Amino acid sequence: MAKLTFKGYVARNSDDALRLFLNRPVRDQGGWQAPRFRGSLEIPVEGFEDLTWEDEPVDAEITIEI
Repeated sequence: MAKLTFKGYVARNSDDALRLFLNRPVRDQGGWQAPRFRGSLEIPVEGFEDLTWEDEPVDAEITIEI
């Protein structure tokens, strides 16, 4: 089994969407944007329940096993 681990950031947009970013995002009107385009991934809103739009992004470590 192979593992891939990388670090990223999780932030919640003003519409309650929870996003995972590879680069630290910057706040924009209503949402967070990656400073260098690398995209983001929407994750279930049930995760990180205490994280709000007013909070700064939090560090996250993601491990993928294949």
